Amino acid sequence: MSFSEVQRVFIKEKVTASLPGSKIYLFYSCGRDGSQSKETELMIIGERELTLTEKNELRSSLWRILGGKNINIISHRSDCESSYVKYAQAEGIRL
Repeated sequence: MSFSEVQRVFIKEKVTASLPGSKIYLFYSCGRDGSQSKETELMIIGERELTLTEKNELRSSLWRILGGKNINIISHRSDCESSYVKYAQAEGIRL
């Protein structure tokens, strides 16, 4: 994944400011046919889900630091056992 260490640290700091103790994964989503997409996903797993306002603020900050690169933000509670969460944990880079 093409993120610098500075960008990874920035992402982690921004997320943990809103949701301390969360697990953060960067990964590429999987297409319907099983192929890997070019869309970057940020999976945040914490005690609660991020609010829409928190997601929008995070997206805006990330857009600036990533040079205009769009990133999808997904937030789940730590007790969620969806296949998408499992995919992020298996295939993603944990920050």
